Amino acid sequence: MARQAGLSKTTTDDLAERRRKREHRELIEGAVSHDEGSKTLVDLKEIANHPHEPMERLDDVTDLVATIKSAGQILSPPVVVTRAAFLAAWTDPQSAEAIRDAKYVLLFGHRRCEAARQLGWEQVEVRIADDLVDATGRDLEIQFIENFSRQQLNPIEEARGLAAIKNRGGVSEHDMADRLGISQGQINKRLQLLRLSEELQLAVIGGKLAMYDDGPMPVSQALVYANRKVSTEDQARAWEIAKERGLRAEAAFAALRVEQEKAEGLADAQRRATAEGIEYVDAGAMWGERAADHLLRDEGDIQAAREAGTLRVTTDARGGIVYATTTPPEVTAGAVAPRQRVADDERRMATQARKAACRRIAGRKPATADAARRLALIVTDRTSAYGEALKLAHGWLQASDVGPDASDAYEFRDKIRASGNDQLVVHLACVMALAYDEIRARDPEREWDTADAAHIDRLVAEASYEPTAWELGQLDRARTNNSAPVGAESGTD
Repeated sequence: MARQAGLSKTTTDDLAERRRKREHRELIEGAVSHDEGSKTLVDLKEIANHPHEPMERLDDVTDLVATIKSAGQILSPPVVVTRAAFLAAWTDPQSAEAIRDAKYVLLFGHRRCEAARQLGWEQVEVRIADDLVDATGRDLEIQFIENFSRQQLNPIEEARGLAAIKNRGGVSEHDMADRLGISQGQINKRLQLLRLSEELQLAVIGGKLAMYDDGPMPVSQALVYANRKVSTEDQARAWEIAKERGLRAEAAFAALRVEQEKAEGLADAQRRATAEGIEYVDAGAMWGERAADHLLRDEGDIQAAREAGTLRVTTDARGGIVYATTTPPEVTAGAVAPRQRVADDERRMATQARKAACRRIAGRKPATADAARRLALIVTDRTSAYGEALKLAHGWLQASDVGPDASDAYEFRDKIRASGNDQLVVHLACVMALAYDEIRARDPEREWDTADAAHIDRLVAEASYEPTAWELGQLDRARTNNSAPVGAESGTD
């Protein structure tokens, strides 16, 4: 064909490529619509399933059986290719072995054929379309579009189907998007799911997981596992931690990081103990709740214990190296015990550390489902400490430039109520729910429970918060005790 006048070769080639893609898309759309081609009656036993069909399971066909029985026929016939056409396109021995001696290979219509079998039919009317199978993967594209349009594929099946198309035709994700009518971003995200271990893929397909409301793992969470640059062993360990503790992906990886830091810290502490000629001890196992009384922070105390022969090396909850003494100093009347003094200091440090994480969460618009659940918790369980919660919420929201200007928390609340902005009212209430959780965690008169653990897990998951060593110790005790107040949340959202 002569080049169009006035157009460069690059422009002409571009137009030709667009025309080719349009014709390819029209061919596939025509195939999926089932409008063309002759119909032939064939024996069901002569039809083999396509060995590269991405959908690995058949849903319940009871309703389809009833529809076909009522109509007396399959209104839209299944589409097949002949054995010869299939083997000409798929020349590998595995494909030939998979179809055995079948005369036809099914492209789409698996549920219709299954319904016919359940009705006891021996034959079914099909449309033979040998032009829909070739060495470029046209048959795979058609199968994918057919299943995708009927919403019959789960995310992993979509991923496997897309990977098969990409590998078969050697096409880019950009061209796949054009040819399949799916965004390139969605294709890319689905392909990323294939980085998951088999167990994680099963969790996406049909897991019943407590941390996801007894449903499968959402794709957004699966992508956290898929895209984290860790070894397959670390991916598997993070998933084990998630199942053990009921954690979402971000919190599971944070817990894995702490676990690894503790292991590295333990090795470092043991090396230091050996180098200094002193003993390594597990302070928690040896002294229990009084372990903090044995820890040494002052250089003078450390030197005195070294000279007395009572110096030991241990680690804190994050694996940091700490010196300890086997004979803690006696506490004089009226003095604060070292254990209490350390706990108070570390509690204050942890409270300060959580402020930024709370502010980050407070500044985001809450999801509708999440908002309803958190508001319900306020009504059922968290009506105390209203003023303190309102002040915290006011501070966090003002720091995030959310809501009207107001120096007083009650004025801030009243302006929001009077604004007529229902979304902002809900936002304030959800931030107050976060504030109630934070107030509870700050209370020095109580030990943490699983509700506090859920609060910290939320900060980790939504604000990339890294718990302090003191908090990790509290979390370990909370999960060991496994106690939670009535009405409190039992996991992260």
